[in-house]
Amino acid sequence: METTVLRTRGNETLLKITGKYEAGGKTYDGARYEWWRDNEKMDQGITSEEVNGELYIYCKSFSGMTDDQAIGAFEAGAY
Repeated sequence: METTVLRTRGNETLLKITGKYEAGGKTYDGARYEWWRDNEKMDQGITSEEVNGELYIYCKSFSGMTDDQAIGAFEAGAY
């Protein structure tokens, strides 16, 4: 897997992860995106955690779009 930083803004980062994915017994080249809302949690690999009974989600993962669409959503703040 290869990770590329597409955009950063304040404490948020948009990553593109490319590599080989398996589905139905076949291997495909593909990409997915991760939108991190906390760079410290990203560095620690913590996607979510419960704090004082409240769930905090730091990373949203998605696919099925182009780089431009992912960047557009990030820049628009459409988390």
